[in-house]
Amino acid sequence: MITSNPLIIKDSTLEDLENNAWHEPTFTSNAVISCHNLRKIPLKNLTIDNLRLLITQKIGLPYIVSIAIDFLEDNPWCGELYRGDLLLAVLQVDKDFWRENQALYHRLSEIMCIIENDMELAEKQLLPNWKLLL
Repeated sequence: MITSNPLIIKDSTLEDLENNAWHEPTFTSNAVISCHNLRKIPLKNLTIDNLRLLITQKIGLPYIVSIAIDFLEDNPWCGELYRGDLLLAVLQVDKDFWRENQALYHRLSEIMCIIENDMELAEKQLLPNWKLLL
């Protein structure tokens, strides 16, 4: 049975939470090997780049997206591959996932509202004033 306690979940691995240990990979690309290894790491130890990789590979989304949103709430532009890469990965998750996970969708919507407001501020006030200095 999957627990809803976030502390227990973050101490667990995807293998524990899904009760499914994958067999050794038969295809040996870096991404495949990394994903297999990441399933054995406690969720609390996953990096932003680990989360991005798992999300883009659609692995453990019910657990991983929640943790990714925790990072995005602190810094929507966080990323290790490039600035904003985690947000882009989260935004590319299928609509069906968001329909089934409304609480996560609401959290993502709040992040996107902040970004939209920041962009409007930059476009209407910051950039015009910057151009006056040139």
